Amino acid sequence: AVGKLSEALRSAAALDAGGRAMLFGEPKDWAAALRHLAPLVGETGPQAIGLGLLRARAFAKLEKHGEAARVAGTALTWLASAASTAAQGGSAAALAAAWAAGAGSGGGVSGRWERGTPRMLMAGLGSASALELGDVDKAKKYYQLVLRADPDQPEVSAKYKALKKLLKGLKNVDDLSQKGYYHRALDALEGCLADMKALQLSSGTFRSTVLLRQCRAMSQIKRHEEALEACDLAVQLREASGGAANLMREALEARADALGRDNDWDEALRDLASANDLAEKGGADEEQRQSLRRRQHEASQAQRLWRERRDHLSTLELPQNLGQLPHDKQCSWIKKQHRKFARKWHPDKYRGNSDRGARKMREVSEAKDSLTKQFRCK
Repeated sequence: AVGKLSEALRSAAALDAGGRAMLFGEPKDWAAALRHLAPLVGETGPQAIGLGLLRARAFAKLEKHGEAARVAGTALTWLASAASTAAQGGSAAALAAAWAAGAGSGGGVSGRWERGTPRMLMAGLGSASALELGDVDKAKKYYQLVLRADPDQPEVSAKYKALKKLLKGLKNVDDLSQKGYYHRALDALEGCLADMKALQLSSGTFRSTVLLRQCRAMSQIKRHEEALEACDLAVQLREASGGAANLMREALEARADALGRDNDWDEALRDLASANDLAEKGGADEEQRQSLRRRQHEASQAQRLWRERRDHLSTLELPQNLGQLPHDKQCSWIKKQHRKFARKWHPDKYRGNSDRGARKMREVSEAKDSLTKQFRCK
């Protein structure tokens, strides 16, 4: 009797903590709920579904999305087993658990999936947490679990179609980029962002994949400022979400490419060094590590060439046939382009990254001095 009373008190405390967390939504309440629920992990019977749902909800609120997805998946697996046992004439506890979750006696995942039932809430939490992690395949599995049993479930059906549309749009972006149609790829990405909004997909990890595509495409068409802003934000989002080593490495490599195209080889080499460290620590295979080392070597060579034989004509966007023009035209071009870019990169005018602005200003001044001397302008 004492054991049963103790168990009942533990259940009451856990459910009370979970109730307070759901009512007030404070992080400390969700953490407290998890502490109270911890001794009850492994409970069976009707209360197992409610406790599993509370734990998944608490993990999601605390942004521990991996744990939320795992708990939801485990609970749904247990439900399928319990309802199957009930359907075969098993224990009353299994039957009660199936009914409590909204599964009825028709099996753990079969039949109508009604809005607001525990199993529907768990499927929603599991898919949302998977998307927060950027794990689209796992999110699709939660949707497919529901739709196999209830093909006409309206909410899940709409979300599944929206997710498939988004994935199809991203594949189209990749195809266009691979063919070199970067302007069209950027237009298609705008459509993907609209699809994300319709899906209410706020995952920083997933959004970072879109931003990296923007960064690569913009860099290819020399929209360096926008490209680097997109890459910087992608790196920040992955850092904030405690991104896995392979995801951080991907973002750093993409930004290194964009920095290199903007001739900022110092920063590109820093990102490649950080990516290489992650590759060594994060379980990258030997081929990936060799590829990174090769890219570091190539970037070092490009850095040396940029320092020793910088293309000053390109820095000031001067015509390549400048040397064939009359002397007065040569000097006029140099002065005009220097004024244009000095205004653009002047610290009082430029509103972008201050380090980039200072670097560009130095390059413009060096180009003007070198070309003025070369063409003997006054």
